[in-house]
Amino acid sequence: YVLAGNLSLRLAESSFPELKAPNTRFPELKALNSGNLSDAVKTAYLQKSIDYARKAVEVNRFSSENWANLGRTYQLFIGSVPARNASPSDAGGPDAQKGALDAYNQQLFLDPASPQPRLVVGKLLADLGAYDQAFSLFSQAVNLKPDWNSPHYQLALLYRQVGRPQQQAEELQRALALTPQNTPERKQLSQELDNLLAPASPAGGPPATPSGSTTRIDK
Repeated sequence: YVLAGNLSLRLAESSFPELKAPNTRFPELKALNSGNLSDAVKTAYLQKSIDYARKAVEVNRFSSENWANLGRTYQLFIGSVPARNASPSDAGGPDAQKGALDAYNQQLFLDPASPQPRLVVGKLLADLGAYDQAFSLFSQAVNLKPDWNSPHYQLALLYRQVGRPQQQAEELQRALALTPQNTPERKQLSQELDNLLAPASPAGGPPATPSGSTTRIDK
């Protein structure tokens, strides 16, 4: 079911330009990329990917990865095509946003010692404006893996979103201290921190470097 769901997911992805790039290993993508399919057919691929992911959960409800796959499937289509209502006793709901959060919550319940899912869900919550919940999950990730730089960086981004530059700088410094020397990530983090701490340019002088750039840390 997971493999079938992934195939349907890639087919659906290829139908919506705003989503991920398609995986060209599948010949079915040629037809979709031709642009001749109706929105109804495209939506059907989306629903198939959700249905297969849900079926995998039904087969093994104790697999955190199955719930994570269902959450990712729903999350990918937030704001795109409404997903069909699901049973209230399962991971679904009236839309992709609720489906993603419900599935991810099950994953967190089944995998309480892993920091990575907490970053995934925290970033989704931050994007949805649920800053307190995102802060809680990022903090949990810090406690679960204190030597990992990524939770600190996500906290820095969160503090930037809510307009707290001092806390943002502190978390950038913590992330920087945990990042290996002579790596692109460290260079980017150092630049972001310098930009944040740089004084404003005097009137008539050259503009200060903006601090809005972001670094992707996946380690």
